Amino acid sequence: MALVWGDSSRARSRRPALTPAVSVRREDGALTYSLEIADLKPEELEVSVSPGVLTVRGEHRLERTFDREGSKWRRISSSSFSRSLALPDNTQWSSAEAFFEAGVLRITVPEGAPGQPQSIPVSYADEAGELLTGRHRRIT
Repeated sequence: MALVWGDSSRARSRRPALTPAVSVRREDGALTYSLEIADLKPEELEVSVSPGVLTVRGEHRLERTFDREGSKWRRISSSSFSRSLALPDNTQWSSAEAFFEAGVLRITVPEGAPGQPQSIPVSYADEAGELLTGRHRRIT
């Protein structure tokens, strides 16, 4: 298991809260990209691949309504990120898989002949341990 590329903890502390830290490992004939995304749900993530590029996008929207001093207040906040990572030429994009668990998104891209651009569904386990697949759509 060789670490190919990763963020240092010092650099991670300076990045905005929603930009995920990433590490890449080469193991068993595949590249595994791990992104720390603790504040998002799997359905708020989009993953896509195209020639030479792996793109991860996320958007979190929070809406709160509360009463204060006899008035009704609504607070809406939204934050998003997009992170594009270079893929080597010898990756099989069509066989890529994404799994989200415990705040970490793991994307595995096998090495070999390249495939076609596509979206990758993000899989995750619910509280009962059942494997689910979140939303996915092609990002152009």
